[in-house]
Amino acid sequence: DKKRVRDSDDGDFFAENERTFYTLRPEAVESFFVLHQLTADPIYREWGWEVFLSIERYCKTDVAYGGLKDVRHDPEDWLDMLLEDKMESFFLA
Repeated sequence: DKKRVRDSDDGDFFAENERTFYTLRPEAVESFFVLHQLTADPIYREWGWEVFLSIERYCKTDVAYGGLKDVRHDPEDWLDMLLEDKMESFFLA
């Protein structure tokens, strides 16, 4: 079996596939919420908060939110090129 997740040199990890975009899908944050409710472990609440802060920092525009075309690049340098000009309706649900 080929590993789908690899460790990086800086101690982080990354997915090894062509899906490098972020379309504002809520499943990860919803999972953190459920895990926090089931376990009372504060790490899941902290992870959800980090995701929220990242969305506010990297995906918010003047009028809405947009997904990122490639999360492997530093958005500080390339945000205009990486930010999609659309917001999926499920993001606000």
